[in-house]
Amino acid sequence: MPQTSYALTDTITSMLSARLHSTYLVQITQILASSPSVTDPTLKFAVALALVRGVSVTELGIGIGETFDTIRVMLSTVSKAELALDRLLWEFGHCLSSIAGSGNSFDSLDVQSVVRALDWLRDKLPGPSDLPGLSWDKWDKLCEVFQNGVLPDMYPALKAIKGKLTPLPDSSIPTTLIPDARVRPLALSINALEEVLQPPAPVPCTPTRKYRSLPPGRDRDVLGLVALSPPTALLRSPAISGLSKTYTKNDFRELRQTPSARQNTSRMPSLHVDEFELGGVTLSPLVQPQSISVPIDPNAMGVQPFGLGAPFSMS
Repeated sequence: MPQTSYALTDTITSMLSARLHSTYLVQITQILASSPSVTDPTLKFAVALALVRGVSVTELGIGIGETFDTIRVMLSTVSKAELALDRLLWEFGHCLSSIAGSGNSFDSLDVQSVVRALDWLRDKLPGPSDLPGLSWDKWDKLCEVFQNGVLPDMYPALKAIKGKLTPLPDSSIPTTLIPDARVRPLALSINALEEVLQPPAPVPCTPTRKYRSLPPGRDRDVLGLVALSPPTALLRSPAISGLSKTYTKNDFRELRQTPSARQNTSRMPSLHVDEFELGGVTLSPLVQPQSISVPIDPNAMGVQPFGLGAPFSMS
């Protein structure tokens, strides 16, 4: 299934990118390499890379000759467009460096398998190429082993390999071998298992504020969040100017001494009690008392006729 192939490819390439390997990965790649149902070229290429990396990890104890034969046969069914030759050269160079540095001797069958795989790789390359991770000393040592281990009919292929492949020393991070749980079981406490299974809690954060474009050299600091007004703007504020009035010189007294300021036309003029008792008050023509005559029958109840006088008589 395409989804399964994609998941396997992603898992294998992720482990290789992290410089990790394990016995389980070796078993899985060996099963996939020998299965005829694997037709995805991307998965085949990932399996070949994992097998080459496994040879470079001497602790895994993978057979050199058998592995290189499997890689050559499997990659022969992959089109040239699907082959990442740079990545393949990197894996081959570091693998050969590990073989030469291990000091272990391998028989002529293993040598022939390695030479046939290198000859296949040489044929796929468009021109002279480098083998990263391999020093000149190790390359010369391997070429001497190849010369003594191959059959005479493979001499032309070995000569072509030497003319097209060149070692390129570099420093690389060694691959870490994941411990086998059957040899050293993993021990996890309840708290550690809970942390692994519990999904991470979201971290609260302040929403990002939409800033306006600032000129170069100005940083968005804390004061950038507050709009500061100059002092003069505060003094010109309508809320401040309408609350009080500033008097200059003696204008307050001058305003209160004008006749218009002392007049109160909202009510009629009033009299002081002392002025009213002294009688020196001239009444307004509008309020002068008037005599009112009322006709009364003299024979009624013995009442004498009289007339109304001025009110408020003080005599």
